[in-house]
Amino acid sequence: MKLDQWSGLLVTGTDTGIGKTWVSALVIEELRKKGVEAVGLKPVLSGSREDAERLWEASGGALDLDAINPWWYKTPAAPLVASRIEGLTLEVEPMRSEERRVGEEG
Repeated sequence: MKLDQWSGLLVTGTDTGIGKTWVSALVIEELRKKGVEAVGLKPVLSGSREDAERLWEASGGALDLDAINPWWYKTPAAPLVASRIEGLTLEVEPMRSEERRVGEEG
């Protein structure tokens, strides 16, 4: 597949701290070197926002941090637990809508 035919790439893994963000950032940086307007998204984070900041750097600041990471829970726990502790909701459909919006604008 040619680079200009891509519309997205999902990086997934089965645990925390296994390198998903690290690999994603490297892929984004390489794609951007080839002229692809690649950006990284980390829709939900809890605890540190370091992963979103790394993706922001790799994306060359093309999106602001809140677009890369619109749902940030400060409690360092699983996102669902963190959202409940903070009295907030965690729903999938708003995340899908945000991903589509960023994809169309980005």
